[in-house]
Amino acid sequence: MNNTHDYLVNFGGISMIEGVGKDAPTIVNEKGGKQSSMPYSFSSLDPLSMFAMTKVLKEGRNKYGDDENWRNIPVEEHLNHAMMHIMAYRAGDTSDEHLAHLMCRAMFACAVYITDMKNHNTEIFDPRD
Repeated sequence: MNNTHDYLVNFGGISMIEGVGKDAPTIVNEKGGKQSSMPYSFSSLDPLSMFAMTKVLKEGRNKYGDDENWRNIPVEEHLNHAMMHIMAYRAGDTSDEHLAHLMCRAMFACAVYITDMKNHNTEIFDPRD
């Protein structure tokens, strides 16, 4: 099951991510420049951390043969693996990129949680708030 469209909304027969598109509100900056309002903070993502995480994601794809395999693992198992990486890092283990693996497992747990809640029509937090 591919749930990559969890934040898509149907608007007049067109799927779009909320807050992105030609109907997004316009804002004016201090110099008078106009642009669409940005409800996300991608600039807060650390580029080097993203490279470390996506390297681990690629290694996982190569090892397990599927970009979506992690979607078949329950939240609790992702959290257990995340905790293992935290404990290994704190114990001084340098045999793996534990913090990058932690980032992956945290992302997986969050995505599976959001998908599970949406599949059960349960109200969840909105990450754009």
